[in-house]
Formats: sequence, structure tokens, C-alpha cells
Amino acid sequence: MIIMISETKFNEVFGKGQAMTKEYLNSPAGMQRRAKVWELIRSVEGPVSLDRMAEAIGTSDFSYLLTADMNAQLLDSHARYPVSYPMWTKQVAVNDFKQVPLVAFERPVRMLQKTAEHEGRPKTSVSEGQYTIQLDSYSDTMEITRQAIINDALGAFNQIPTGFAEGAAMRAEYLATGIIADANGPHASMFDESSTYKNLITSELSYDAVISLWKKMAAQTDAAGLPVMIRPKCLIVPPQLEPKANEIVTAMSVDRYDLTSEVGYKITGKNQLAQLTIAVDQAITQISTSNTYAAKQWYLCADPNMGRPAVAFGVYRAAPTPRLLKKTPDTEIIGGGMDQFSFGNRTIEYGCEWDIAAARLDYRYIGASKPTS
Repeated sequence: MIIMISETKFNEVFGKGQAMTKEYLNSPAGMQRRAKVWELIRSVEGPVSLDRMAEAIGTSDFSYLLTADMNAQLLDSHARYPVSYPMWTKQVAVNDFKQVPLVAFERPVRMLQKTAEHEGRPKTSVSEGQYTIQLDSYSDTMEITRQAIINDALGAFNQIPTGFAEGAAMRAEYLATGIIADANGPHASMFDESSTYKNLITSELSYDAVISLWKKMAAQTDAAGLPVMIRPKCLIVPPQLEPKANEIVTAMSVDRYDLTSEVGYKITGKNQLAQLTIAVDQAITQISTSNTYAAKQWYLCADPNMGRPAVAFGVYRAAPTPRLLKKTPDTEIIGGGMDQFSFGNRTIEYGCEWDIAAARLDYRYIGASKPTS
């Protein structure tokens, strides 16, 4: 059965004489109208209805309404896509595409000193540690043909924002993960066992292994050799370790065995790792392609918003989220009006662009494990 859409219905949805301003689109009336447009699009069937839809596409109102709602769908889908990097990176806003310094004070933490009368106040030296970050542009395009639109009754439009949202989210995940992981496992410029960084172990994920890495992080010191006071916040794992990570973090109590004396005994105590959050990073195994045991490597990170973060994720201040773009049509209809499709290929072309960056900051606030078997 072919469902026909009446001319009255089209006039009700698209209306006449309303300027498509940003203020109107975000008003209750504008939001209601945008919702009606999408509801109508999904119900188009039959040749007469397609003719009326084609006529509506030629109006400026339709293009503005449709693309405005697609951009809202892009941002919603992007926010919902399961990525881990917001949990263990600190977001910073960058003003331009130059290499931007991220200045950090190297100030030893020490107790206030006793000061006698008429005695000068003691001084703590402060030096400046400097990191840098530089934005790059990432983009993609997608074409929809005239036939695809007609055959699919405009269902193809629904795939545009979702596809771009997933692509943008995964690019950000790969970019951030590339700071802590390389082809061989935990990134060699950020982790080692005993020489410079002292934040790497080789144990498979377990309760005792997490405690062991926590101790390594707790032993980190500042430039003056004083404790940094790091408290782990996030357990970063590949998807294969998510069930094990959940077992460790959600356990109500932990049984441990003390064998230091001649007669061993079991200790049942509170789970010290219950405060950790789990970040499932699907990019780890895709980046560490040369590591046979990539699915077993894992990381422990401090709160990126407390102290100095291990990794910074930069966004362009003027446009901090992905942007949806549409190519201006280049086809004029003889007799009046513009066709929405390109003259050469009879397609509508959309694009997505995002200006982002990731940078390494302080290795003290993250630890890693690289099992060797």
C-alpha cells in the first residue's frame, strides 16, 4: 500500500514566511517544527509525495531546518559514543594552530619553616616546566546520491551525523591513546621499569598487580625529591580486560593470604580499589599491533583534574566540538530555483571537521603494565 502525503500536510510542516534564524530554530516553536520535518521525511512514499518533497527541498527553509537538526544529531551521537579518553585526559582550549606552550610550575612541596623575629622568610625556589601542544585538523566527507535519497525515502540522511560522530570520536580516542601506547605496548617515551620514569611493571591485571603499580606511582617524587602524593583514579584497559577490571573494582571484599609466617592465614578486608573508575579503551589493541600481548596491557592513571595531568587533550577554543558542513549546490534549474544536487554527479555532499590535539604532560601521574606472557 502506498501512503500519499497531502499538499495540506506539506504546507503545515514547512509553512511560509518564517525566517530561519538561529534564534527561531532554538525556540520552542522552531524545535517543534524541526521535529515535524524529520517525522515527515521518514514517512515519504509514492511518486506524488516525492514530487512534493522535491519541491520542498528547493526551498531555503528546508535546507536550513534539515542541516540544523542534523548538526544537533551529530553532537548528540558524538557525546554518546563510548570513548575513554575524557576520563583520563585533561581538556584544554587552544586559541590557534601554532605550537602552544603549556607552562607548569616545578615547585617542591615542603612544610612552612619556623621563622625567628627579625629573620628573613625562607624561600622555596620555583622553576618552570614547559610542555607544548599543537592543533591539527581532521576531516572527512560523505556523498549521498539522488537515487539513494529517492530509493531510501531519505533514510540515508539519518546515517550522516551518526557516521561522522563515530568517526570523530574514534579519531580522538586514537589520538589520545597514541600518547600512552605505541606499536610495542606502553609508550617507550613515557614508561620504564627502573631507569627514568619508574612507572612500569610486567604483571597481568589482578588485584595485587594494581596495588603494586599504585605503590610505584606513590613512590614518585618532585624535582626536590619530595613525595608528589598521587592517588590513582582510573583503570584503563582494552575491551578484553573489561570483565576482569569489573571483578576487581566492584568486589565488596578481598581475600588475601599472608604466608610470611610458618602458618599461612587468610585475610578478608575492604576492597581498596573500589574508588577506581574503569575506562575501556578500544584503541589500545589497534595501536599496539607489534605487541603479542597487547590485549593484556593496562594502565593506572591519577585524576587528570587534580595536580598535573599525564595527558592533555586540546580543542580549538572557537569550535570545541565537531562541525557538520554541507557543500553549496552548483546546479540551477532552468525556469527558476536551485537544485540541491551537484551538476556533475547528482549528489549532495556533507563534511565533518574537528581541530584537536593530544600531548604528553607528566609521566608521574600514570603507570602501565606490559605482561610478557
